[in-house]
Order: sequence, then structure tokens, then C-alpha cells
Amino acid sequence: GLDSWHPTQGTRATGARNTAQRVVVAEGRLAPVQSPRAEREWRFGDPLGQQTVVETPFSEIILLARHVKAEEVRTWLSSVALSDIHNPATPAPKAADGTGRSAQRFAVDAVARREGKIRRASARGRDIYAFSAPLICEAVERLLDGRFTSAGAQPAGAIFAARDFLAALTPAALTLEMAEA
Repeated sequence: GLDSWHPTQGTRATGARNTAQRVVVAEGRLAPVQSPRAEREWRFGDPLGQQTVVETPFSEIILLARHVKAEEVRTWLSSVALSDIHNPATPAPKAADGTGRSAQRFAVDAVARREGKIRRASARGRDIYAFSAPLICEAVERLLDGRFTSAGAQPAGAIFAARDFLAALTPAALTLEMAEA
């Protein structure tokens, strides 16, 4: 969820180059996303509230399919964010304070269902671009001091303890909530 998306030139260039067929995990295997893409309402909580989201799988789906055994994996993005990024007149992000971060708010909700149980993790913050630097720095620090579980080309979730890794990014860059129902 995003309250807006003012893309950088790098984001626009990546979007222009990324023309591959988008995929989801359906019935336990990779499959093309439906056309037209599905829409639904999602409650992100404060400060984003309820938003219309559009099924928008990115390359993370392929990574998730490799590391998580699941019948279904789908990702959704706020329609307001998609409108902003598809509008060539949407400006690049601008600093809103002395830290250089933009005023943009984001939320990422991950929901897993298994045998009637639901687990949810939510991460919220400000300025998706400013958040990526602390994330990368934390990963590099852990690699340099030996806090990882395997070597080679691996996603962060495969080599770091996820809860500990995300907790290291809070409260300065991220608010993290986890729940089980």
C-alpha cells in the first residue's frame, strides 16, 4: 500500500525495460497473471486506511515460489500508486524534511493461511526509497560479521533470521507488527 508513488528516473527506466509476462503461483506452480488483472479492497490500517489494490506481481513471485512451498502466492499494489507511476506528469520524489526523506507513506502486509490458521506481518514506514538503504546496510553488516546461514547467491530471507533482521530496522526506518489468528 502506498499513499502515492513519485517514481525516480531509475524506477521509470526499470518499468520501461520490464516487459516480461507477469506470473503468480497458482495450484502450486508459476502461471501467468489473469488479464484483466484482479482488483480488490484491502485494509492497510493507519495511516493508509482502505484502498483499492490491483494484482501486480513483480519478480519477487519467482523468488517466493523457489523458497516457499505454497498453493497460491499473489501480490497486490495500491491503484493510486499504479496511477501515479503510469502518469508521465507525476514528479520525482522531493524531500519533505531535513533527513531528505519524502512524505510518502507505505505499508507491506504479508498474509499466510494454512490449515485454518492465519499469520500476518505488517511493515509500515515513510519513503520507500529511503527505506532501502538501511535494509541494504543491515544485510551488508550481517554478511561482514558472519551472521548468515549459507553462502552463495541467496535472498535475504534464506540466509538471515527474518524476525531478527526486520527488528534491526525498527523503529527508525520501519514499524513492524506480527500476529497469528
